[in-house]
Amino acid sequence: MNNKSDQSMNQPGGLPLFAFGLGAGSIKFSEPASFWNDAQRTISEGVLGDHLDAAMTGHSSPRVWLFLHEPGESHLSVAAALAFARQLAHRDQAVLLLDGDDDNAELTQWADRKDTDGWIDLVRYGASVLTSGVPMPFEGRRGYLLGVGSFTPAEVTRPEVKDLVSRLKRQADDILVVAPADTVGRLWASEADIRLLCWDRAQRSASLVDDLVENFSAANIPLMGLIGFGLPQSSDASADADLDEILQEKPVRDAAFILDELAEEEAAEEAIDEEEEFARRKGNSGVFWMVAIISVVMIGAASVYYMKFLKVPTTGHFPASVHQDVAMGGAAFFDSGSTTFQDDAVLEGEHEEVVESITQEADQPADEPSLDENSRLGDEVQEAEPETTTPVVEEAQEVDPPVEDEVKVAGTFSMDPYLTPAGVDGWSLHVYSFPDSMSAEKERKILAAKGFQSTTRVVHFKDKGRWFRLYLGNFKTKAEANKARKLLMAELGEDWANPVRF
Repeated sequence: MNNKSDQSMNQPGGLPLFAFGLGAGSIKFSEPASFWNDAQRTISEGVLGDHLDAAMTGHSSPRVWLFLHEPGESHLSVAAALAFARQLAHRDQAVLLLDGDDDNAELTQWADRKDTDGWIDLVRYGASVLTSGVPMPFEGRRGYLLGVGSFTPAEVTRPEVKDLVSRLKRQADDILVVAPADTVGRLWASEADIRLLCWDRAQRSASLVDDLVENFSAANIPLMGLIGFGLPQSSDASADADLDEILQEKPVRDAAFILDELAEEEAAEEAIDEEEEFARRKGNSGVFWMVAIISVVMIGAASVYYMKFLKVPTTGHFPASVHQDVAMGGAAFFDSGSTTFQDDAVLEGEHEEVVESITQEADQPADEPSLDENSRLGDEVQEAEPETTTPVVEEAQEVDPPVEDEVKVAGTFSMDPYLTPAGVDGWSLHVYSFPDSMSAEKERKILAAKGFQSTTRVVHFKDKGRWFRLYLGNFKTKAEANKARKLLMAELGEDWANPVRF
């Protein structure tokens, strides 16, 4: 049995160990202004990137990586994920790095993404990767880091994680998630292809880590490897051998690589000399021309096959699904360092662009108070711009003009039209508009506490940017919606609502 096999047998759970090459105490992330400089320094001093091939053996792209850490040790999983992210970018892989810890969100804070959109806005409100992420400054193919989002904790659910991962697999070759080794980590573990536990070997004994490994195995989500920081607690000969391996592995490998290159160059020179000698003796025979023609035909066929089946167009291989409720940024944003960004999920309209809609189910009430009406409606209501719900621009929906003999609608308010998703039968009432997703989410929870099912639509305006609209009620005709409009305004204490065709 070789040395590496012996080492694996001695590790918790018999898992393979990938040495980072630095101790946990050497890794510090604190100020957002210096985060990327700290990241580059940590990665350069470590040797984890050399273990990339061994870590992803048997897993083809798109791959989902999960880097787990024990409570309070998030800097370890962040360092490991960044090391692999840089190495993958060098190999021209499209990479997304996610902060999966919506409870603490330390990576979000270190990367200065605390008050901006993140992956929760992407899965719930249709934000794109371009607006939810920040480019990672690594050489090679451009990758993006996504924080949690504009509000935490997000209380993400398992279906949301599953949907998010499924969508991001269409956009990237590798999705790297950092999360704690607790219930939050288990939420992501079920969707991960490669699950690695970061281990501070100088502070945590193998027996304690072994218990954690067994817990994940018992949950039917076994870990696949360990990322070791520092040296084991023991000071015996095995520890000295481990240190020698960390210090000597890279130089020995580099020397072997140089010798292989020299041997290949000598072999290539000998082959060229033999070929030239053969050509002088034989000349250009008919066999040569036959081989040349066959080679040209094969190269042409391979080029056609690549362009038709393998090359990824700027819009991606995957057209928008009729069942997909949330718009995503396209694969075109993964360029090779260009500053020109593209987003294939935005639908163009004459005056505004509707990104997508998502129906929110009624849930528990929020603790925050409701916003005042000026902040709900904003300036967007005053302009009454036309609304599009599909790539085909429809006629603008406007508030019906007053009729001279119109009298106040009599009747008793009924919740029946508001117990089902808005606009399912064709018409709904546009009641609120917000300039940010957090305000829209708060109002949605307030309405849900009262029994209303609301629908949120994200709308882009050329002059004012993105707005979040809330719709209530399900009506078959415009007349029904118009009749219910005043009763709804009286019930909510509002002075504006507008019938809209879905």
